[in-house]
Amino acid sequence: MLTGLLLATGAALLITWACAWRATSVAYACSLIPAALAVVAGCMGGSTALFFVGLFLVLVALVCSIVAPRRRWFIASSLIAVCVAFGCTAYVVDLFSSRQQRLARENPFESLSGRLSYEQRFRRNSDKPVALAEDRLAPLERRFAKHFQMQMSPAGEPMTQREFMLREIHRSYVDRFVNEPGFGFMRMPDFLGEHRDEIKTPTPRQPAYASPSETGAGHETPPSTSANGPNPGAAKQLHENGLEDFLHPERFGYVRDRDQVAGFLPHRFSKLPRTDEKPNPWDVVRLELVSVLKSDEPGVYVSEYLPRMDELKDAKRRPLDAFEKTALQQLQEGEELRVSVAGDQMRMLGSIRALKQCLKCHQVERGELLGAFSYVLRRG
Repeated sequence: MLTGLLLATGAALLITWACAWRATSVAYACSLIPAALAVVAGCMGGSTALFFVGLFLVLVALVCSIVAPRRRWFIASSLIAVCVAFGCTAYVVDLFSSRQQRLARENPFESLSGRLSYEQRFRRNSDKPVALAEDRLAPLERRFAKHFQMQMSPAGEPMTQREFMLREIHRSYVDRFVNEPGFGFMRMPDFLGEHRDEIKTPTPRQPAYASPSETGAGHETPPSTSANGPNPGAAKQLHENGLEDFLHPERFGYVRDRDQVAGFLPHRFSKLPRTDEKPNPWDVVRLELVSVLKSDEPGVYVSEYLPRMDELKDAKRRPLDAFEKTALQQLQEGEELRVSVAGDQMRMLGSIRALKQCLKCHQVERGELLGAFSYVLRRG
């Protein structure tokens, strides 16, 4: 690698000197051509150091084409330019290395085995829910897969942009930096910082809420047959929009395996889920997470904020109400969404199932019910 860099630098110098040998303004102007080619080679398919060598040779040739100095001054200036170029490369490499180390410290590898140990203690062993949900998983998995098309791993596996960045900072990158095709260090935007700041973003509060008992929420009907309920597609879309926000793949981080996960961010809502319908006929006034694996009896986390996993670990839990008990049983039998309408209020219970993108960390079967979202909506 270093030998190739020195050969390329020597070739750029010799060709530049040959073009400027007559020591005239025209000759010095001609030496701009090989210097500019060195810039292109360094940027597009060569190395960072060669880019800087070409850049400083361009500056020397440009000045000399104006002042037309003696040949020896041109040669001396070009040698100094090469030294300055290597100095700039060393500075940028050090800067990049420091940034890489900082990001690695901020996104260390951690094990998720401890926080997911409940899966083995309280797993539901029936294969029936998985079998029934199998044909309904693919559309949602395709929706999630769109987030994994930004980058490709060396093995050809699609990755999210953030996963790719986390993988890069945990590799020995400095050795590749000097000869990185495509000008590697410029391809590392502060993408991780944007998601790191998300941790500090306050969780949205629950909207103003009246409990179902206050409004007498009543009859359960499938979305497709409810005369007073929402458009069936709209109810499904609202739930899937909520799932995508809560389980956003960019927050998964870089997963080598369950015990080596870098940059994982807790599942959370960043906003209330909505449909694309305008005007929106139903507004979410309460959204709660139903736990089905952490204890023998399912329960609902109670919080004044929208669900966020790291904040719910110490939250109180309430028992399921009548609608939730009935609807959860149907989700465990393979349903995806249950709806109950009473006047201007609607209840929904939507499943959270293990998609194939979840199985790197969750040691469950694809399609297994991991939890549910309990919605209360009011007509807008």
